[in-house]
Amino acid sequence: MNFYIANSLDEVTWGENVEITEDVMHYISAKANYTDAKGLYFPEEFHALFVIDPYDDHLCSIKEMKELLNLCDFILTTDVLDGYEDWEEGNSNEEVDFIFSELKKLILEAFSVGKHIFSVGD
Repeated sequence: MNFYIANSLDEVTWGENVEITEDVMHYISAKANYTDAKGLYFPEEFHALFVIDPYDDHLCSIKEMKELLNLCDFILTTDVLDGYEDWEEGNSNEEVDFIFSELKKLILEAFSVGKHIFSVGD
């Protein structure tokens, strides 16, 4: 799934974008459905990502953009996704942090220029 600053598919420039790979999505999905030793589910922030179909194109609403921004902050300020390198050999927590740091920048830039985030599915 790739995110662009655009208000429609026609506006997508196919240049600067942020990709959340299928491996990262699978890992997040597994973590989002995980119950820890205390029986706690991971927070609702993850749902912001799962309302977007990774195989279809999607124009994110302002509300969805804010929810994605909250998700980015959550991932970047907690250890909720630690262990990614153990799950998928050859990848690391730094990769996940980089992806969500870049997504946060993209969303903030979209807000600053009065645009939306458009997700292009696989």
